[in-house]
Amino acid sequence: MKPFYRSSFGTAILILLFSTTPLFPEDFLSGAFWVEYEPIVAGVAYPQSEEEAARLILEEARFVFSGMIYGFTFRYTPSDTAREVEETFALEPIHAIPWGDENLRITGGRVDREFYRAEVLYRLEDFQEGYLSYWSSNTLPSSSGMGAGDLFQGTEGKYDALREGVKEAIRNYLRPRFFNKPREITGEAVLTEAPYVIIDAGRYHARVRVKLDIRELRPYVIY
Repeated sequence: MKPFYRSSFGTAILILLFSTTPLFPEDFLSGAFWVEYEPIVAGVAYPQSEEEAARLILEEARFVFSGMIYGFTFRYTPSDTAREVEETFALEPIHAIPWGDENLRITGGRVDREFYRAEVLYRLEDFQEGYLSYWSSNTLPSSSGMGAGDLFQGTEGKYDALREGVKEAIRNYLRPRFFNKPREITGEAVLTEAPYVIIDAGRYHARVRVKLDIRELRPYVIY
């Protein structure tokens, strides 16, 4: 997809920065990734080298593709003002593609204005296709959500947006199905596609689509 821009006085530029491609052939994952070539974060060189930009892209692709193959475990406690309970959310990768995996590679990279963009391919091993087959089951529910992260935190802010998107997807699935707010929800979630990320008003915004496997939903005990 080509970037588009919206600008006016007092309105931040909105940039379409992330697009995905279908899995073709079937034994590959692929996606288009980007990083800011001139990031707005303290302590980072302006501009950073193409080598460093490529490294950051491979790290992000490793995180995303791991989330598409293996998924994450999550533990979520919704906030409850009446009970004085604060919201907590933990998301942990089940497994991760190891750094340096020869199956993960950039097939093309370029500087495009203030961004470095690259296509990334990951060749699946046979056992990894088994994970994808499990998660493709129609018995597992799907959901989507939007998350946000601080642009001034650099790549960590983008990861925050992805994690917040997963949390919001879980909330969106549970909210219409459970009238009483649960005490804690645990389970697993897998990305069904690479997240769609934009920058707007000084924040990363990530649209995330997941499949969910709710393992336990603990209610509050009523005496």
